[in-house]
Amino acid sequence: METMESDKKGKRIRKSTPPMLMEGLMRLDQVLMYYPIGKTTLYKEINEGRFPQQVKIGRSIFWDAVQLRAFLKKAGATVSMPE
Repeated sequence: METMESDKKGKRIRKSTPPMLMEGLMRLDQVLMYYPIGKTTLYKEINEGRFPQQVKIGRSIFWDAVQLRAFLKKAGATVSMPE
């Protein structure tokens, strides 16, 4: 999956999204790479039961990669697989 971004000088560059984890835990920034919405919207979807619940470990928040992959597949998103 490729996206277009601008560098510091405004030049358009291609940026590849790394393959999604098969299992394990993902941080918020990683989740938003595969489901590009705002944080407020994400937490709203969690509260409404439309997005997988997060896991809190200490002061950190994570999402289960298996649950996230299943959600994205159900939502029709394309997710690149690790090789």
